[in-house]
Amino acid sequence: MSRIIPLLTQAARLRGAGDLAGAERFLRQALQVEGSHAGAVHQLGEVLLSQRRAAEALQALTHAVRLRPDHATSHADRGLALAALSRPAEAEAALRTAVSIDPRLTRAWLELGLLLTTQRRYAAAMDPLGRAVALSPRDAEARLALANAVSLGTCRTAALPHFRGAVGLTRSARALASLAECLMGLNQIDEAFALFEEAAGLDPGDVGLRIARARALESLGRREEALAIFEPLATQAGATPGVVSQFATSARGTDRAGVARAALDRAIARAAPTSPAMVSLQFALGGYLEDDAEYARAFEAYRIANSLLPQTFNARAAAAQTDDIINAFTPERFAALARSGRNDRTPVFIVGMPRSGTTLLERILGGHPRAAGVGELDTMPMLALSLPTRLGGTSQSYRLLERATREHMDAIADEYLASIRALGPQAERVVDKMPHNFMHVGLIALSLPGASIIHNRRHPLDTCLSCFTTWLPASHDYAVSLAGLAAAYRDYHRLMAHWTALLGDRIIDARYEDVVADTEGSARRVIGAIGLEWDDRCLAFHQRAGAVSTASVHQVRKPIYATSKNRWKNFEPFIGELIEGLRDLL
Repeated sequence: MSRIIPLLTQAARLRGAGDLAGAERFLRQALQVEGSHAGAVHQLGEVLLSQRRAAEALQALTHAVRLRPDHATSHADRGLALAALSRPAEAEAALRTAVSIDPRLTRAWLELGLLLTTQRRYAAAMDPLGRAVALSPRDAEARLALANAVSLGTCRTAALPHFRGAVGLTRSARALASLAECLMGLNQIDEAFALFEEAAGLDPGDVGLRIARARALESLGRREEALAIFEPLATQAGATPGVVSQFATSARGTDRAGVARAALDRAIARAAPTSPAMVSLQFALGGYLEDDAEYARAFEAYRIANSLLPQTFNARAAAAQTDDIINAFTPERFAALARSGRNDRTPVFIVGMPRSGTTLLERILGGHPRAAGVGELDTMPMLALSLPTRLGGTSQSYRLLERATREHMDAIADEYLASIRALGPQAERVVDKMPHNFMHVGLIALSLPGASIIHNRRHPLDTCLSCFTTWLPASHDYAVSLAGLAAAYRDYHRLMAHWTALLGDRIIDARYEDVVADTEGSARRVIGAIGLEWDDRCLAFHQRAGAVSTASVHQVRKPIYATSKNRWKNFEPFIGELIEGLRDLL
C-alpha cells in the first residue's frame, strides 16, 4: 500500500493545480501497482470525465462501482458519464442509486435534478433540486437550478423568490441574467434591464447578454438604443439567424429598415430551407413583404415559417377539453361548488384569443394612477394545474372542484393575490392579460369573487391572421395552420359564450374595433366597470414609460391606428380554409 500512496498524493496535487493530464498519468501508474484500488479507479474516472472523455470515464467508473458498490459518489459520477453519453435512463438510475446510498449527497441530488430538467421533466426535477437546496442552503448553483425548474414547470411568479435567493448568494453574470429573464417574463422590465446591465459589466464579451440588454431596451420603448446594439451584431459576417431576425423585426418602419432587410436576405440565402433557423427569418421576411403590399409573397413566407414549427395540435383533443370544462361548470354544478371568501377587487383579468388587442387594453388600464399592468402571468394556469395535487385527483378535469372546500378556494385566492401584490404592491387594480385565462374563468369566478373579468374581442379573421403571422410560444400550437386556428377559435368562442351565459354581467365585454373607433368612450366604460373613476392619463398609453414584453411591443408605442382593422382582406385569396372554418361566426 505504501507504494501507491505517493502516486495518489501526486495525482491529487496535479489535479488541484488543473493539470489533468499529469494527474491521469500518476493515477495510471498507481493502478499498475494495485489495479483493484477502488479510490484510484474512481479518481481516474473523475479525471477522464473532467477531460470530457466520457466513454473512458464510464468504463473506469463502472469498474469503481463493482469494486465498491456502496460508494455513493462513484455511482453519482457514473451517472454523469452516462448523461454525457446521452444515456439518460441509465444516468437517472445511477444517480438514484447514489442518493439511496447517501441521502445527504447534495451533488447527486443536484445532478439528478439537472438531468430531469434537460429532459423537460420539470415537475419531477423539483423534488431532487429542492432536496439539494435543503441540504446546502448556501449552494447558489442548486438554488438557481431549482428556480429554473420551477419557472419552466409551474410559473415565473413561483420561481421569482428562488431566482432572488440565488442572486442573494452570488451576483454572478449567470445568476443575474437568469433573474432578469424571469423579471422580463413578469413585465418587470426596469429591474430586468438594470440586472442585464450589471451582468454585462461582469462579462462584457458575452454576446447573449448584449442581446438580452437590447431586448429589454426595446421593451422599455428605447428602440434606437436597442437597434444600436442589434445592428453591428446582425450585419457582421456570420451573424446568427436569431440576431438577424430580431434586428429586422425591430427595424421595421425605421431608417434602418433597408440595412435590416439586406441582412435578412443574406441570412435567408445562407440558411438551409428547412432548418429551424428559417422560422424566425421567414416571419421577419413576411413583415417586410407585407409592408411592401406583396401579400402573396408575404403569406408564403408566413406559411413556410409555420410549416417548420412542430405540428402537434390535436383539434379533437382540444374540443374534448372544452367540452369537459363546459360540463364541469353547468349552472347546477356551478351553483353547488365551494367559493372563496376573499372578495378582493384588486385582480383584473383580460381574457380572449392572443393577438386580439389585449396589450392595447392593458396599456390603457395601466395608465390609470391607481392601476398597474403586469403582463401575461402564468399564475392562474399554474394554480389550475395544481388542482389534482390539492384535491387528491388523478385527472386534470375541472370536475375535481366538486371535492373543493372553501379553504381550498381561499388558498388558491391567497396564492394568486400574493403573486400580483408582489408585482404591483401599491396598485388598487392589477391587470393580468394572460389571454388563455379564458380557459379558467370558472376557477377565477369561484376563487376570486371580487375580480373583474374583461373579455377582449376582435374580428375573428383579423385575430387568427395575426396569430398565424406571429411566432407565438409553443403552447399555441394551433396557430401553425389555418385549420388549427379555425378549430381553436371555435372552441374559444363557445367557451366564452358559456361563461357569458353562466356569469352574465360579471363578464365585461370589450372590442378592439370599438377601442380604435372611439378610444375614450370605450376606455371610460371599461374603467368604470372595474370600479375606478376616469383619468385622462389612460389615453396617453403610447407616450407612457413602462414595459411591454409581448409581440405588440411596437404597436402600443404609437397612437391609435386603424390599419390593423380588416387586415385579413389583404390576404383573402390565401385564407379560404380559415374563412370557411369560421364562416358562421363572421
